[in-house]
Amino acid sequence: MSEFKEEHTVSKLMGAPPGYVGYERGGALTNTVKSRPFSVILFDEIEKAHPKILDIFLQILDDGRLTDSRGQLVFFTESVIIFTSNIGTRTADSRGQHVNEKENLEKILSEVKDEKLRAERVREHFVRAVQEFFMYEISRPELLNRIGSHIIAFNHIDDPDAQKRMIESKLHDITTNFRDKFSNLGYRLNFSQEVVDYFLEKHRQSIEKFGGRGLVNAIDDEAGLPLADKLLFAEKNNLTGVNFVIFANDRGELKCRRES
Repeated sequence: MSEFKEEHTVSKLMGAPPGYVGYERGGALTNTVKSRPFSVILFDEIEKAHPKILDIFLQILDDGRLTDSRGQLVFFTESVIIFTSNIGTRTADSRGQHVNEKENLEKILSEVKDEKLRAERVREHFVRAVQEFFMYEISRPELLNRIGSHIIAFNHIDDPDAQKRMIESKLHDITTNFRDKFSNLGYRLNFSQEVVDYFLEKHRQSIEKFGGRGLVNAIDDEAGLPLADKLLFAEKNNLTGVNFVIFANDRGELKCRRES
């Protein structure tokens, strides 16, 4: 939703007003829902949108419908709408003023030792931050009323099992993309199980602090270099049907070997 920081960008969703360029095309949101009413619609980082952009959701969440710029009625009654947000972990609000959301969250995580109580306190923190955002920061209590109790708080990624599944998912995506890219040569890429443990041990704190965004870069940097050497050798010598295996040696270093 960072693409909708300006008030006039609502035309991207509902269509340009009559007389403006692009009027006949309609809006991206209304056109999509009209053609595919059974949809899951995700609005990522909703707090980055202009507050007046959020006003279009008043009718959507209340009546399940929206009239586009051409006067056509679009129904959202068969759609699932999801808002995601970083509210509750910010150091500055939408006006650039300092807020204590991140400090308060870190205080809860460090001071509350009981796991069940900590999860409840974290949930309360996020719900309260969302409520304050709609009530005071953008002055849209009517939108908060329509959201109601459907505020779901996700804790920091501090569960080792969740981190492990995240790493496994990233490695699976990389192997799939590698196979598709080099399918004409019959190349395959596999990661041994200790590679998952390697990234979990080395990047656990980074994942807890910054999320999983940097995990792909870490995998590319640390696994990509040994793979590149073996891959270039195979391509230079016209080898086909090669299986590349990334593994961790006894010194805790990532290496790559070729298997026919």
